[in-house]
Amino acid sequence: MKTLDNKDFASVESHVKAAEKLDAAPSRTNSAQVAKVALEQDPFNLDLIEDLGRCYSEASHWTQARNVMMRGRHRVKELPSEDRRFNFAMRICEAEYQCKHFKDAVAVLEEINEPSDPDSAFARAQLACRVYAAAKQKQRALKEFHRAVGGREFDVALRTWCLARLDLEAAGALETAKCMMERLADGDERFLAQLGTLEDLVTAENETSKTAAESGRSAPLWRKLRTWWATLPLRLQRLSSRADGSMRQCWRAWSKFGGVVGQLCKSISLVKFLR
Repeated sequence: MKTLDNKDFASVESHVKAAEKLDAAPSRTNSAQVAKVALEQDPFNLDLIEDLGRCYSEASHWTQARNVMMRGRHRVKELPSEDRRFNFAMRICEAEYQCKHFKDAVAVLEEINEPSDPDSAFARAQLACRVYAAAKQKQRALKEFHRAVGGREFDVALRTWCLARLDLEAAGALETAKCMMERLADGDERFLAQLGTLEDLVTAENETSKTAAESGRSAPLWRKLRTWWATLPLRLQRLSSRADGSMRQCWRAWSKFGGVVGQLCKSISLVKFLR
C-alpha cells in the first residue's frame, strides 16, 4: 500500500474531524440574544425568525434552532430571494436531522426545490444523502451520494464520504458507496491510500469513544498495520521534529549555564593554585 505524505494525511485527518459532531456553544451568543429579544417583541416577524434560527444553528444549538425555525416552515415562500428561501429550508432540514427527527427531515427536504446554482445543488445532495440514509431509505441515499461525489475532485468526494459514512453504514449502504469511491479513485494508489487511511482513522475514533466492555473487540491486526504503514512517513517526521526540539533545548540550556559552570571551574582552579 502507498504511504501518505504529511499533506495527504493532514487532509484525511481534517475530513475525519469535520465529520465529528460539534459540541454546542456553552452559552447564547450576543447576536442570538439580541435576535431573541427582538423576536419576543415581534414574534411573527419572519426576518427575525430567520436571523435567530441562523444564530442557533451556527452555534450548534439544534433544538432551539428547530423550535424557532419551525414557526416559519410554511412561510418560506414569503422570503424575497431564492437564496434566502433555500438557506432557510436547508437549516430547518439540518435541525430536524440533528435532532434525530429523520422522517420530518425527509418531509422538509422534499419541499426544497432543486437549486440552479451548482454549489447549492452540491450542498443539498450532501445533506439529502445523510437524511435519506438516517431515515433508512437506502436507494435514495445512494442516489444522492452519487450526485454529491460524481464529477468532483477526489478530496472533495472524500469529505462527502466521511460526512455521510456513519449514516450510510446504518442504512446498509456502506459497501455500495465505498465501491463508488473506489471507482472514483480510478486505480490511483494515492487516492486509494487516502480512502483506506480514512477508514482506519474513523474506525479508531469510534473505538476510542467506547469502553472496552461496550466495543468487545479491537480493530483487526491487518487494519492496524495498514494505518501504521500509511502514516509511517508522518510518524518519522514528527519523531525527528521532537528530537530536534530536544537537542535545541539542551543547547539553549548549555548556552545559558555553560558559561557559569566554566567560571566556577576557573575559580576552583585559582583557589587550588593559591593554596
